[in-house]
Amino acid sequence: MIDIRFGPQVCGDLSASAGREWLVTDGRGGYAMGTVAGLRTRRYHGLLVVAGDTPASRKVGLASLDPAVTLPSGRQVRLGAHEWSSGVVDPRGFELLERFDLADGLPRWRWRIGEVVIEREIAMTYGRSCVAVVHRLVSGGPVRLDLAAACTWRDAHGERRADGP
Repeated sequence: MIDIRFGPQVCGDLSASAGREWLVTDGRGGYAMGTVAGLRTRRYHGLLVVAGDTPASRKVGLASLDPAVTLPSGRQVRLGAHEWSSGVVDPRGFELLERFDLADGLPRWRWRIGEVVIEREIAMTYGRSCVAVVHRLVSGGPVRLDLAAACTWRDAHGERRADGP
C-alpha cells in the first residue's frame, strides 16, 4: 500500500487540503470518510457511516468528533473544522495541522500548539459497524482533551440542518 504524507503547506490551506479525501471501510459497506483538513465538504463525510440493506440505505451515525485541548495555561484550543451555512469556517483547527499521514490505509493527523503535539488516528473494525478514534499526546503537556461528538442518524444521501426536523 502506498503511504501519503502532507505537511502544513497543504494541511493549513483549505483550497489545497479540503479536496483531498481519505476513506476507511468496514468491509460491509460502511465507512469513515473525510478530508485532510478535517472539514466535511460533502454529505457523505462522517466518522461512522453504517451500511444498510443496500448501498442506498446507508446512515450517518457519527458526523464528527471534535477535539478541544486545554493547555497548562488554561487556554482552550479547538482542533475541529466546520463550515456553517453563512460560509464562515469555525473552528479552524486545520491551521494547526503539522501533518497528515495515510499509512497502511489509516489516516493520522498531527496538530502542534507550541510545544504540545496531539495525534489522531482512525480505524474501523473489519466486518462490524465500529470506528476507533485514538488521540495521543506526543509531546508537551500536561493537557486536557475534550471531545464533542456530532451524532445524527440520517440518510447518507440527505442533509440535516439545525433549523430542520
